[in-house]
Amino acid sequence: MPQENANLVTHNAEAASPAQADGAFGIGVGLAGGRGDLVVRNRIGANLSTGLVLGSS
Repeated sequence: MPQENANLVTHNAEAASPAQADGAFGIGVGLAGGRGDLVVRNRIGANLSTGLVLGSS
């Protein structure tokens, strides 16, 4: 079902990504070490590695 006012996060596969990506290109959204983060109204797809990555710090 289409979402109104949603963020579109697709096709993130640029090998020349910024240094802060630390080689983690190809993911849609990555969260690490957050508390109380809320990810809503996003359409995530067609990313090389994965759509959503959650990690601890």
